[in-house]
Amino acid sequence: MENPNLASSSSALPAAPPPIEPEQFEAPWKTCRTDDPSVFDRYLTSLLPSAPTDVSLRAWLGVAITFGPHYATMQYLITRHKVEVTGYMLAQAVKMDLPPSERMKLLDFLLQATHWDTDTRASECRKLFRHCVKDKDMTEYILNQGVDLNVGPISPAMYYYGSNQLVPDSGTMLASAIKCGTIEVVDLLIQHGAVLSYADPAHCAVESGNPAMLSKILELGASVEPPDSTRHFARETYFGSPLIRAVTQGKAEMVEILLEHRANIYRKDARGRSALGLVEGSGMNAEIRAIVAQAQAQC
Repeated sequence: MENPNLASSSSALPAAPPPIEPEQFEAPWKTCRTDDPSVFDRYLTSLLPSAPTDVSLRAWLGVAITFGPHYATMQYLITRHKVEVTGYMLAQAVKMDLPPSERMKLLDFLLQATHWDTDTRASECRKLFRHCVKDKDMTEYILNQGVDLNVGPISPAMYYYGSNQLVPDSGTMLASAIKCGTIEVVDLLIQHGAVLSYADPAHCAVESGNPAMLSKILELGASVEPPDSTRHFARETYFGSPLIRAVTQGKAEMVEILLEHRANIYRKDARGRSALGLVEGSGMNAEIRAIVAQAQAQC
């Protein structure tokens, strides 16, 4: 038998307002492309009793960020509608085609609206670095948010799925800068305390395809014969030494640089291959074959 008190209590609850229908999304989407919050407010009023969902409000804040940035509309959504700023929105801001000073201003605004604690702020800013590896100004901005360069996920591949499983000798930020960034950014990270050996630097430099980067990290003291590692590459033992990797990728200038730094042409990878053995096979780049042969003659 139904409890009459329960029935009475349930009937007293106000009905939830119906959500805005999908076909109604286009108008507020467009209003967020202006910096006049009253336009957006009037549109929502016209839809009563329908109300926007949290998901749609976050989407509209994203539009106000990327189509502007429209600070008045952003402030309106954050304060009046209690829309939370997310890490994804910060990434949107970093990637915008704006001068660094404007992107920093936008990030300052968004970070101030988060009310994150220090650790969360540093963690979210660390994730932004992969978008800034070619930008010294933005890299400095991120470092000023309390980011520890040597704390992070075990691998660049874990930025998304393992970002909460951090290790104190990550090297991920420096590895990303070596592979995809500029020498200027690498220098900046080293100056701020990034530990070179954590980043598998010689392997990363070979992957970068930039001979100047390889020369730079060897000049900084990177080992030309690092131990096999699974940290920054899924199958490092398959790749073997940086020299084997450069040979198999046909990067003649990098092969020459590594040999100038006394890379071992006899060292074998997990499959029993050496740089010397590879160049003696058929189909090898003639230039690389000549470079390795010259190194062998000098041994």
